[in-house]
Amino acid sequence: MTTAAYELRFSFFGLRRNPFNVSPDRSFFFSTPAHESLLAEMLFAIQARQGLMLLTGESGSGKTTLVQQLLDTLSHQGVSTAYIFYSSLGVEDLFQFVLEGLGVTCKSNRKGDVIRVLHRWLLQRTMVGDTPVIIIDEAQTVPAGTLDELRLLLNLESPDGKLVQIVLAGQPGLDEKLRRTELLQLRQRVMFRCRLPVLSPRETSAYIQSRLATLVGRSRGSFLRKRSRPSTATPKAFRGSLIFWENTRSLKPMRNRSGVFLLRTFSTLPRISISLKIR
Repeated sequence: MTTAAYELRFSFFGLRRNPFNVSPDRSFFFSTPAHESLLAEMLFAIQARQGLMLLTGESGSGKTTLVQQLLDTLSHQGVSTAYIFYSSLGVEDLFQFVLEGLGVTCKSNRKGDVIRVLHRWLLQRTMVGDTPVIIIDEAQTVPAGTLDELRLLLNLESPDGKLVQIVLAGQPGLDEKLRRTELLQLRQRVMFRCRLPVLSPRETSAYIQSRLATLVGRSRGSFLRKRSRPSTATPKAFRGSLIFWENTRSLKPMRNRSGVFLLRTFSTLPRISISLKIR
């Protein structure tokens, strides 16, 4: 498919691009009371130097988007952050990514030297009012042995609390992983836990309208139709199951043999057939 043909699918409806792409996009950030509450609680836990925080939620529930919002907020506050989203990290890889994310230079790769350099840097940052934060996304995929090494960073303290704050974000399997015997000591360090809920029916409707409004700018009399009517859903699930059209009198949806919805225009609009399958 050519780029022009792909763009036609959305420009036909007055959209600049695909409003339901499965990849996280900060420009589409949609806040619910649950999101706002969790963001406020996480910011409070960071400011209180709680140490280790756990954020879990089903796949596609908006964890990464919430994490990105947290990173933006911390950046505006002048807080140093390191965002790590690589899976299957070894211990040395983890510490190197932490150093790189925080902008710390260490000539040695030895764990002891890295911890010593990082400890000195954290003390300096604390003296100027900084609260460095390490965020590990998709943490359920990180090896148990690597996660356990985070205890070394949590041992770095001052009279005012932990020198570095760590946020582990992942799917519910992360919480189950921390129940393993070898991770018992790390689990005991978790001072704050939160779980991102799925959207309610009303929130789902508002979420869809918000995404469309972001690209259209104003209502064009668009109608929305779902393949089913679930009671709750994750944002990613709906981004993969929505079709829409401007006017039910001039656009009639049909399904071809492969299950892709076809939108064919009639009456006053040019006769055009396009397939619309949002992934």
